Amino acid sequence: DGRLEGYIGLNLEPWDMAAGVIFNREAGNKVTTLDGRNWQLGEPSIMIANPAFYKNLENYLKEKIS
Repeated sequence: DGRLEGYIGLNLEPWDMAAGVIFNREAGNKVTTLDGRNWQLGEPSIMIANPAFYKNLENYLKEKIS
């Protein structure tokens, strides 16, 4: 219902992500792997955010990993 601005998931099964990917892409959100590649079925990680917030989430993740 629009309360979440971004989501990061690690080591998930494809069936845990597939429906959410469809919903989010249809809503206009950016859906990628943690390294920024376009998410595809079978990827173990996922990062989802609205386009305006995506860069902030990406920068936060890079800061935490460094």
